Amino acid sequence: MPTDGNLVTMILFKVDQSGRVFDVRVNQSSGNAAFDEYSVSAVYKSAPLPPPPSEFAEEAKTSGVLVPFKNKTY
Repeated sequence: MPTDGNLVTMILFKVDQSGRVFDVRVNQSSGNAAFDEYSVSAVYKSAPLPPPPSEFAEEAKTSGVLVPFKNKTY
C-alpha cells in the first residue's frame, strides 16, 4: 500500500462511558477497500479507549466520533 498520503478515509465510531468502542464504520471511503478495512480494524484494536470526558460522553455514545485516517508515514 502506498504511503504518500493520498488515501484518506473517515471512520465514525461510538464510545461508551467505560471506553468500549462499538458501531465502527466507514463514513467516507478512501476508494481503497483494503485501506478502509485496515482503518476500521485499527479502531477496534485501540479499544478500550479512555473514557470520554463527561461533557462529551453522551455525544460520543449516541452520535459518535469522526476520525480521519491517512496512509502517510510520520
